[in-house]
Amino acid sequence: MKTLKPQNKSLIALGALGLAAVTSFGTVAVAGPGKDGAKHGQHRGDRMQKMADKLNLTDAQKAKIKPIMENAMQQMKALRDNDKLTREQKRDKMRAIHQATQAKINPILTAAQRQQLAQMKAQRGEHRGQKHDKK
Repeated sequence: MKTLKPQNKSLIALGALGLAAVTSFGTVAVAGPGKDGAKHGQHRGDRMQKMADKLNLTDAQKAKIKPIMENAMQQMKALRDNDKLTREQKRDKMRAIHQATQAKINPILTAAQRQQLAQMKAQRGEHRGQKHDKK
C-alpha cells in the first residue's frame, strides 16, 4: 500500500470536509481571519483528515476525490480574491461550487458513506444552531 505525503493527506482530508460542508453551510465565510487570528483555511488539514478517517475512504476514493477538491479549492480561492463581487455574490457562487463539487463526489461514495456524511452534517448543523443561539 502506498503511503501518502502529508500534503496529499491534507488535500484528501480537505476534500472530505469540503464534501461534508457542501450542503451544510447556511452561510459561507468568504475571507478574513478566524476568531483566533488564524488565516482562512489554516486549520483545514486536521479537520479534513478526521473527516476522511470517519468516512473510511479507500485509497481509490481518495485518488478520485483529490482532483475534484483541488479544482474546487482553486475556484474558491479565485472567488475570494475577486474584489469585483459583493459578499452576497461570492456566497452564492461558493454555494454553486459546493453543489457542483458534491454532485461529482457523491457517486464516488458508498451508500453507507453517504449516510454517515448526512449524519455528520446534521450533527454539525445542530452544533452551529447552538453556537448561533448563544449570541
